[in-house]
Amino acid sequence: MKILLTILVCFSLTSCAAILSGGNQQTINIASEPEGVKVYANGMPVGSTPLRYQTDKRKELTLEFKKEGYETISTVVTSSAGPGWIIADFFLTFFVGLIIDGATGSWLSLDRDFVKVSLEPK
Repeated sequence: MKILLTILVCFSLTSCAAILSGGNQQTINIASEPEGVKVYANGMPVGSTPLRYQTDKRKELTLEFKKEGYETISTVVTSSAGPGWIIADFFLTFFVGLIIDGATGSWLSLDRDFVKVSLEPK
């Protein structure tokens, strides 16, 4: 009985999204046509396409694509809460998960994990 009670307490003191969503980082695959385009994330250079970029999923991300002889393109990747995590926390963790996941931002995810752009020649 003590073991079952211990397991129940451990699960009630955790949160669904914090455990299952993999923390606050999310990887985005970035591609372009043509390849070899310089990518800037929130104004900072992060590499050239094709690229796998890991970012904080709690923050909006502005990606800018630049290449000599081509028009510059910008796109925004937004962050939002997944309603499934909120519902799971409500029913499975007896409100404790709501507090933990809400405070840590574990509910959040980026609106896409793949970005591909096509640059137009100048």
